[in-house]
Amino acid sequence: MINFRPHITEKTVTLAKQGQFTLSVPKTMSKGKIVTEIRKIYKVKPEDIRTQNEKSIRSRKMRGGVTTNRGNKKAVIVLKKGESIPGFDIAHDDKKTENEKVKKAKTKE
Repeated sequence: MINFRPHITEKTVTLAKQGQFTLSVPKTMSKGKIVTEIRKIYKVKPEDIRTQNEKSIRSRKMRGGVTTNRGNKKAVIVLKKGESIPGFDIAHDDKKTENEKVKKAKTKE
């Protein structure tokens, strides 16, 4: 089984509200393989997919040592309205809390 991890930042949470979900995927996977695996694992049909390779970063350590942080590959998956990928529940929880705040403000008035 392939390991897809949600890539959660402020930007990806706002994109998730619009139906675009960002996942970290193995670097060797192509778009076609990513789509087939997403269909199998999450039972959703992606409308569009965009991928981005992140650059590997070399850093120096003391006494001449060099380490490398390996780059990742991100995939932005666009889904139809109403479909979602687990792990991005944060985006949907924000709407609920905003609605609750509005309701509380109205009841206080």
